[in-house]
Amino acid sequence: MKVDAGLANSLSVLIVIILIALCPFEAFSKEVSAPPSSSSSGDSSGANEVRDAVFSGAWYPSDAKELARVVDGYINDAAKLAPQKGRLVGLVSPHAGFVYSGPVAGYGYELLKEQAQKPSTIILIGPSHRYRLSGVSVNNVEDYRTPLGVIENDRELSGQIIKASSGLFGYIPNAHAREHSLEAQLPFLQRSLPKGFKIVPILVNNTDHSEKLAAILTTILGIRDDVIVVASSDMSHYLPYDQAKQVDEQTLSIMEKLDVTGLERGLKSDKLKLCGGAAVLTLAKIGKRLGASKMLRLFAANSGDTGGSRETVVGYGSLAVFATASARKTKDGGNKVDGQLLIDEKRELLKIARDTIVEYVRNGHVPKVRPTSENLNMRRGAFVTIKMDGMLRGCIGRFSPVSEPLYAIVQEMAVAASTQDPRFRPVSLSETEDMDIEISVLSELKKIDDISEIKVGVHGIEIQKGHNRGVLLPQVATEQGWDRTEFLENTCRKASLPRDAYKKGAAIYIFSAQVFGEKD
Repeated sequence: MKVDAGLANSLSVLIVIILIALCPFEAFSKEVSAPPSSSSSGDSSGANEVRDAVFSGAWYPSDAKELARVVDGYINDAAKLAPQKGRLVGLVSPHAGFVYSGPVAGYGYELLKEQAQKPSTIILIGPSHRYRLSGVSVNNVEDYRTPLGVIENDRELSGQIIKASSGLFGYIPNAHAREHSLEAQLPFLQRSLPKGFKIVPILVNNTDHSEKLAAILTTILGIRDDVIVVASSDMSHYLPYDQAKQVDEQTLSIMEKLDVTGLERGLKSDKLKLCGGAAVLTLAKIGKRLGASKMLRLFAANSGDTGGSRETVVGYGSLAVFATASARKTKDGGNKVDGQLLIDEKRELLKIARDTIVEYVRNGHVPKVRPTSENLNMRRGAFVTIKMDGMLRGCIGRFSPVSEPLYAIVQEMAVAASTQDPRFRPVSLSETEDMDIEISVLSELKKIDDISEIKVGVHGIEIQKGHNRGVLLPQVATEQGWDRTEFLENTCRKASLPRDAYKKGAAIYIFSAQVFGEKD
């Protein structure tokens, strides 16, 4: 049978359009080197920039009322989940044309809608399909528009994430310009959350970046319960229906177990199929660090189930991660998150400090260590305090910014506190058996003009004037029973300044600290 050339061309175009709607350009997400980021700092220049809805009218309705009706339908049709214990850390959600992936995505957003927990910021993580991204791009510039309105970028948090990466992350505008993986989540968020929430848009393709990204985001979620993560990902692509179901089931099984090692290995070997594999792996690592023991499967299907051909299909899964109370450590020994570091990470850091002091006092060199947790590689300042019978025996520290990882800063300060504090003679080997070690992991300094910002017991103080500088840690005020004025006066004295120097031109800085010791 002869086919008219024009008809053949039309059929070809139609086939391409169908494949695009299923999940376009997945084949083009391989990594190559990306050009330098146009914004690698935490500054949010271009604060009024808005990214328009690129896929409106193609993948989902452009009319606001129709879009709301369609999305509400997917959410309302999803089976309601029995109340879950613990905190919702994040969701895995698909990102294809709504007619295909919408019925699956609806399950995650129905869950979000029913949660008493209403996050104020959603960290969106997805793959870059059209731009060959080799790094991590955090959009700290643009708000995002959909037919349902504009969603504000949480520029402060976006900038903090870039800054915390020590130059590894930046903002690459071309990666975000025509990317659908994040845009596809926005109308669902707008119909499942009250107005006013913000977003942090992040694109990442390489699973090698998931460790650093997870470490930074775990720190954020560890101190902010108003933030959740949405990892945007589809599953297998263009396999026959029965084969796709088998492959997707294997991937879902690993995800449900929260088997981070198995997931990472499977993605690297290409045995597990997730186009947003780096995003899902990042969420899995965050969940694990926050005490989760599983991913909860909400619903899974493929395009052959939701209206497409079954000849070749794209798979979709909706899953949730909860950090349950039973999975966290209590103070007497399990996996509870306490500030930025987990209990086990604190213990490891304290052991590093003790082993370093003992080895240095005994043999005069710093031992080489290889920490088991990536969190101990974050760039943070720290103080090491040594006490004997409750009395101070040495205390020295460094503030951020630092170029070395946290564990190395602790080693350096452990040596300094034990042998270089000018107030005390060096610690002897016999004393190491009786010493108690305390570590304070520090935030960055913040200059203040109003002393009412100082919260006693929460903030430490640094006072500077000329060449004089004095620092007192947050716990000092608590231990001494000082109020704010006494805390300021004693910090001035530490700087060898008059007690009232803080009123007379001295610069005042505050910082917070996560403080933990061997007796905790």
